[in-house]
Amino acid sequence: MSTVQTQVPPEIASIAAIYQLGQPQNFYEPTKPSILYHATGLSAIVMGCLIIIFFFMTYATLIGWLMAWQVVLIPLVGLTWFLFGIVIIFSPYSAPRMQVYVCGEGLICCKKTTEIVRWNQIERLWQNIRIDRKGQKDCFYTIRRNDETFFTFTSELQNVEELAKRLEEELMRYLFPRAVAAYQAGQLLAFDEIVVSRHDIRLREDRRSLPWNQFAKLTNDARTLSLYKKNEPHPWATLKARDIPNIPILQAITDYIQDTRKGRTLPQLIAYKAGSTIHFGRLSLNWQGIEVDNGKERFRWNEIASIGVGENELILRKEGKDAGWYTVPLWMLRDVVALKELLACIVWAKPSGHP
Repeated sequence: MSTVQTQVPPEIASIAAIYQLGQPQNFYEPTKPSILYHATGLSAIVMGCLIIIFFFMTYATLIGWLMAWQVVLIPLVGLTWFLFGIVIIFSPYSAPRMQVYVCGEGLICCKKTTEIVRWNQIERLWQNIRIDRKGQKDCFYTIRRNDETFFTFTSELQNVEELAKRLEEELMRYLFPRAVAAYQAGQLLAFDEIVVSRHDIRLREDRRSLPWNQFAKLTNDARTLSLYKKNEPHPWATLKARDIPNIPILQAITDYIQDTRKGRTLPQLIAYKAGSTIHFGRLSLNWQGIEVDNGKERFRWNEIASIGVGENELILRKEGKDAGWYTVPLWMLRDVVALKELLACIVWAKPSGHP
């Protein structure tokens, strides 16, 4: 049994089984209050106690040269400090806090109640990244289930950015193929303030549009989303990333449109970007990663440090857990030339945020 599974309470394992979500794979719990946080609360309690002790020890003196309301105010100040410290120390444990269990087919979210979110029920994902003057990052990721229920995951959860990456991967797996099909059918793709059509990309609020033959690129720095026009150094438009849902889908669909317009017609690349699984004999790959021998070996893209095709074998270096070198003999593969071209496109695209 894995470490993750040993942390799963029996009732959570039962829910995963009843709803056929698969085995829990990861567990995200609230961060524990820091030592400084507890020290602040303890200091407030000590301060309150000292003020109250001072009041009782000097009461006879104070009553002689202070007004009555001033005398009463001193213990009230002490009591306020004391209660403030109590609230600081115990509030993280008294209020319900989000816990998230990630399963193969969705999420189990526990707070006041337990909610199930299947991957194919997620319609929208918003990201809101705030960075203070000290460079500390505060992350908010909100998803909308297909029944209009919202769930927000914040930096209160340990490794919340890792959870966000998994949400993006599953969003791509389910929604990107639909987006490609809708685009090919001539339908409009709405990303709230941004609308994508067969002819252009539009801004809903100020009703501006940029034809695809003038569109250069789309960039996302987590806080702002910028659209660039060809041969212009400054953005044609800049929007707040927090106002745009499904940014990974938007980035992928603009890349897909540019690839098709530029004549990059490698069939495997088009199928891959449409969310399909591409098979090369006993090796297959998709948006999530690479599988060998029908899933006996699985490598997620974020685990792959390097990959290449040599004269006799495919060589892959994995990082993180089970780090090391892995090889696949070429006799197990087919259409090796197309595989090399596809891997070259995927590896080239990885720095921009796509596998």
